[in-house]
Amino acid sequence: MPDCSINFITSHDGFTLNDLVSYNEKHNLENGENNRDGENSNFSSNYGWEGPTINKEIESFRERQLKNFLTFLFLSQGVPMIVAGDEIRRTQKGNNNAYCQNNQISWFDWDLAVKNEMLLRFCRNLIYFRRKEPSVRQKKFLSGQPKKPGGVPDISWFSHRGGIVPWNNGECKCFSAFLAAIDGDPDSKYHLLFMFNGSQDQQEFYFPAIGQNKMFEWHLFIDTAEEGPNDIFPGTGPTIDSKNPVEIAAHAIKVFRAVK
Repeated sequence: MPDCSINFITSHDGFTLNDLVSYNEKHNLENGENNRDGENSNFSSNYGWEGPTINKEIESFRERQLKNFLTFLFLSQGVPMIVAGDEIRRTQKGNNNAYCQNNQISWFDWDLAVKNEMLLRFCRNLIYFRRKEPSVRQKKFLSGQPKKPGGVPDISWFSHRGGIVPWNNGECKCFSAFLAAIDGDPDSKYHLLFMFNGSQDQQEFYFPAIGQNKMFEWHLFIDTAEEGPNDIFPGTGPTIDSKNPVEIAAHAIKVFRAVK
């Protein structure tokens, strides 16, 4: 069952979430083992500069990726696990095996909560929504079928053009997902439409036919390419016309929600 699985991006071993988007390589020299300790396959990227930078373009892209990771984590089925400090960009300066350090490498810098208050706000609102909306924490696996005859499928996948997803071409980096509110559950209040742009270019997305039904009034919920506070709307976000295409920035996610 989904609630028996654990989802995580980072754990106590390896890079912190901030370091995952800030370093290409581990930096463990201070551990005293000539950088031989710690995992070598970190699946990380510095996006153009190793470690901290004053380059606003790189920093903006790192923030976007952090919000992408957090969105995937908290709006996925299963139990999310987050490492303390990932919500405020805690860093170990590229050290991915810092258990032996009792200094600023491993300490928790509470000043980061102020410096990164918008990311903290983003994470808090994701958690709040997850606790309120049962559709993102279901106890049974999704089937792609309606819960009741004539209803909306519990999950549906679409290409960014609103049609069938070309899963088998190996190049599918832009797609959408429609997650339906749970039929018969009074606590489940929202249908969600996710638009994922994993490509390096801005893309036009189209609402699938199921989302253009006049029974749905869509509002923007999340846009990971925007700066806070316009990256997530805990209340009612801007209204979206589902008949028109939606622009999604490169490597960004937009999530829309409609009251069922």
